[in-house]
Parts: sequence; C-alpha cells; structure tokens
Amino acid sequence: MDNGSETEVKTINDDFSSHTLTDTALSGTGNNLYIIVYGQNGADTEKHRFDNVIVKGVCGLIPSESSNLTASGSLNTAAITWNAPDCADEVLIVAKLASTISGTPSSDGTAYSAASDFSGAGTAFDGGKVIYKGSGTNVTVTNLTSTSTYFYKIWSRTGSNWTTGIEINSNTSYVPKFIISEVADPSDDINARFVELFNADSVDINFSDLDYYICKETNGGGNFNCTQLSGSLAPGGTYVVANNSTGFNTQFGQNPTGTFSNTAGNGDDAYALYIGGDNTTGTLLDIYGVIGQDGSGQTWEYEDKRAYRDSNLASPNGTWTASEWTIAGSNAAVCEPFKHASAYPQATFNSCATLVGGSYGSVIINGSSIAINASSETTIRNSIALTEGLLNLGSNNLNLGTAAGNCTLSDGSSSSYIFGGTVKSFVNDSSATYTFPMGTSSTEYSPVSIDFNSSTLASGAFIATTISDEKHPNFDQHVTSYLERNWTIEATGIINPVYAIQLNYVDGDVVGTESTILPVKYAVGNWTAPGEIGNNNVDTVGSGAINTASNFLSWDSLNSFSIFGGAGNGTPLPIELIAFEGKKMNENVLLTWETVSELNNDHFIVERIDENGSAQSIGSVPGNGTSNEMHNYSYMDYNPEIGVNYYRLSQVDYNGFINRHEVIALEIVPKITVMKYLPISTITLTSLK
Repeated sequence: MDNGSETEVKTINDDFSSHTLTDTALSGTGNNLYIIVYGQNGADTEKHRFDNVIVKGVCGLIPSESSNLTASGSLNTAAITWNAPDCADEVLIVAKLASTISGTPSSDGTAYSAASDFSGAGTAFDGGKVIYKGSGTNVTVTNLTSTSTYFYKIWSRTGSNWTTGIEINSNTSYVPKFIISEVADPSDDINARFVELFNADSVDINFSDLDYYICKETNGGGNFNCTQLSGSLAPGGTYVVANNSTGFNTQFGQNPTGTFSNTAGNGDDAYALYIGGDNTTGTLLDIYGVIGQDGSGQTWEYEDKRAYRDSNLASPNGTWTASEWTIAGSNAAVCEPFKHASAYPQATFNSCATLVGGSYGSVIINGSSIAINASSETTIRNSIALTEGLLNLGSNNLNLGTAAGNCTLSDGSSSSYIFGGTVKSFVNDSSATYTFPMGTSSTEYSPVSIDFNSSTLASGAFIATTISDEKHPNFDQHVTSYLERNWTIEATGIINPVYAIQLNYVDGDVVGTESTILPVKYAVGNWTAPGEIGNNNVDTVGSGAINTASNFLSWDSLNSFSIFGGAGNGTPLPIELIAFEGKKMNENVLLTWETVSELNNDHFIVERIDENGSAQSIGSVPGNGTSNEMHNYSYMDYNPEIGVNYYRLSQVDYNGFINRHEVIALEIVPKITVMKYLPISTITLTSLK
C-alpha cells in the first residue's frame, strides 16, 4: 500500500507451511511503503487482514528536520539533545554566543569540521562555530563562558540539500564570588584544623544549584580528599569545614558547617574549591597552594600557622597568589573561623588621607582636625569608629554593613562625622536604633537617629539618608518660620515600619520663630505633620516636638519614609482649614468651610470633580489675606449632577501659588414624580386584541 492505494503483488495458497516473499520491484511515491498480508477464505468478500509490516522506502533528495532540540546549560558547558531526522545523511549544529544564527550551510558538508570544545577548531559560521556534525542525537559543548546566553542551530542534509534549520538558546550558570578565606593548622590542636569559605557576592549561593566541593590534595601527590558542600550561604556568610567537629566545638565554642572525611591539611597540603563537580569533573574556582606541589618550604606553607586573605579581595582566583594572603600565628587562639573580617582590610587614619573606594572590614578615624576624602563608593562591613576627624564622601555613597549583618557605629560628634553623599545602612534588626552621624559640611553636624518600634524586613533591607542645608524643597513662600535643612530618608525592603525619628540641626538653620517649628514630611504631593497640628490642613500622625536647647526635632509613631523638614507650627500650607462640608438645599448643594488662620490668602476656587478625576472650576470666593481670626465661607452650587458629586477646595495666595485641599462627596438623588392610575374597571375598553 502506497499513499493509501493497494496493489496486489503475490497470492499464496495456504498449505500450513511458512512462506518467504521476495520482491525487488517494489516502488512508490511515498517515503514509507506498507506491506499488508490478508487471509482469504473462499470468496473475495471474506478477506481478513491479520498482519502488517512497515518497510522504509527511499527518502529521495529532500531531507527532513530534526525534532525536539534541547539545550541545558551548566557552568561552562551545555548538553544538546535532539531526535534524529527521518530522512537525512547527517546533521550539523552551530553554537554562537549572545545572538541568533543566520545563514544556511552549503554543498555536501565536506567543508565543515566540528569540535565540541567551543574554543577548539570547529569551522567558523556566522560568528559562531560548528560544534557537531554526524548522525547522532546528542553532544556536550565545553569551554563556554559562564553567565552567558548561547544560541544553537541544527540543520539536516541530504546530498547538497539542507533544511532551513531549527534554533534554540540556553544560558550558562552564574559563577558566584565564592572564595577560600582562611586555612588553619594550629600548632597546639590538630582537631582544630579547618578551612573557611566566604560568600563575597551580593546573592545567596545555593549549593544544590551546582555541585560545590572543597578538596585537599595531600603533599602534592595527586591524592585528593573532597567534601561536597550543602545548604546555602547568604552574602557575607562563612562556611567552615573542620577536621573534627567535637574538637572544633571545644576549641571555638561552635560547630563547623561540615567536616572532612579524614584529617584536614597539615600545613603543606593544598586546598582547592571546585564548582560543577569535584577535582575530576568540576571546574577549579579558587585555590590555596599549588596543585601537584608539596607545600613544605614553599611560600604557601602554613604548618603550625593560619593563612588568611588580608587584601581587599572579593573574587576567586584559580592561581595561587602570595600577595592575597597573610600567614601568621601559631596556636588555635589566633584563628578566626566564621569571622572573615580579616579578608577585608582595616583602615586606620591618624592624618589627612584618601579612603580608596572598595570594601573594608572596619575603618577608624582618629586624628585631630583631619579630613578623610572618599575617592569612590565605599563599603564598611563590620565597624566604623569616628573617634576624631571627618569623612568627606563628596558625591559618593557609603554602604554600612551587609545583608547578613549590621555595621557597628561608634563615637560620632560635632568634630567627627560624615558629610556629603548618601549613607546607606543595612537593616537586619526589626526593632533596633540606627544612627547616621552625618552633617552637610565640615562645620554643620546634623545627625539622624531612627528608632524602630517594629517592622518586617525583607532580605537586604536598608535605609539611605541624604542631608541638605536648604529648606524643604516643597515649602511654599508663605512658610516664614522654618529650618534651612532637609533630610531625605528612603527605605527599601522595610515593610509596615513603626518608628521614631530625631533630626538634629544647627543654630544657623533657624529662620523665623524657632519655638513654633515642628517636623513635617512630604511624599507624592501630600504633607504629613504631627498630631499636635490638630487640623485637616495636612495629614497627621504621631506626636512631634522641637527641643530648642539641644537643637533637634523629634517625631514618633511614624509609618513611612520621605523628605523631612521643619516648618512653623508644623503647617507647610498657607491656611489653617478646620472644616469643609456640604449639604443639600432643595435641588442645590451648599458648601461651607472655616479657617482659623490665613497667610497671604487671595481667594478660594471651588471645583467639582467628575468620575474620571477631571476637575472643573465652578466658582470662586475671596479670601481674607493675612489673618489670625476665624472666618466662615460658603458657596452654592445651583447645578449639581445627579448621583455623587465630588467637591475640592483650592486656595490661591497673592503670588499665584495654588494649594489644594481635601475632597468631599455628596449624593444627589433624582426627584421622583408620582402618577395616579385609575382602576381598570372604570376604563371603557373599545377593543382588545
């Protein structure tokens, strides 16, 4: 049967013996030719099909595509699989970094050679390389670049004819900044030997995503003992593998993260960190020592000592580099498992100098009348002591702490603080106090203190603080008592905070009457002030005050962050509005409002807002200029809409500034006309259809 058409090729009389059919003259138009065997009992109408066999025919000159092409990327490899085409002499696969593959192979394929090693001698093709040529169904590509996207395209060939091809893409894995940070062979306790690993990256490392192994090579002799890491490690976290868990705990008061299956290194053994497998299958990520070399007498020997990374290092290095390490100490007391502060330098300044940007374990500034200038963005992971002297950030950022731990801030005074730039402090305690010992110049110390009552913290939560020696940028011209200082405080990853804040200022910041000034904040067009304001001019929350003796504003029960400032009576708007109401008067709406103080108030605008939020002015009412007396106002809307009407009051001062106030709503119900109907019995019906 060919393409549904049956042709009888042989009739055999059944004599209950086996039969062999050979026919070399079979031909057809389809790729597959079917041979069907029928049993016939007498009449042709009793023909019964009882078996069929498929015989593959000749494909001809047109190849068919492969199917189910897949690519699975790992660290620097990718496993490619596909289903072989039904008809083709061979397939050819090209790999290319970062972009799609154009073009089609040509001729009979002899011009192309393949290499599964992407750095190898595969034939170049449209910026990529031929990685496979043959009739198989899988290939593993090696020597790819990690954290990259590769495109793969497969074609089938018959003779000199090629298919149009199928293309997919796949990503190779990200290689984290994961390093060996300390190795220890204390002279007084063999059971206290350990190797410490450190996550210097900004992302969690999940050891189940890729296989990670720490391996020890004994005396350079090729004998490796490997331990696979498990679990995960947060940024700034340490992973300690010890010789003996009990002995380690006795010596250091805590358990190691893991243990070796036999004795750890004794001072002349190299440690190697592998990713994607152990020393036989993985990729070398970082190393202490030299593979194949006995450490005795070498620069990396650490017998009866500890070796720790003491440079500003955050990236792994597969080649032993002596300048990255310090080898010192002799007994267990000087070892520091789980304390990789020594991997980041401690900087102490006693005279004017430059703080080179980068990551530090700790910074101490202690020099009379000195200024330290930061050259670029800087991170201080563990502690900063502002004993004496200034730290000038310029326009740079200073990051304090990590997502895994807070930075301890000590000292800070009018002669020792941080100014310029933005200070970002990681928040790892939902109910702690975070202090920013900051100012705006070398003579204006104005620190900020944020005391959390409660909050929910996401991973990596932080507060960023910037101080400016100008009045709040959103103050109107009517504000005559204020501080020439504002504090921009932004939070990320801090959910439902409840906190108190203290904002310090200097004498030169005060404009107008200092005792009337209260803290205010502004965000997305809305002002917020402490509850002492007692009017609906602004939103209110918590309780605020000014301490004129010690020069600070205080405010509690806050629940959001924004730009803070200080305004007279905490009123950043030009009128003190204590009521705005509406009521129905027959088919009209009477609007009334009341003020207890006004400043340069020219007039009010009454607006009606439709359901789409568009405002239309429907009238105006003159104001009373500047006044500390109570004033009552009204406006009648003679044409309200049926349904809910929204009204907004806007105040315009003499210089044209407009300040909009709250919106009220009033519903107008349509008047119902009642009609009287006669009983049907009184109506004469002349026709009914």
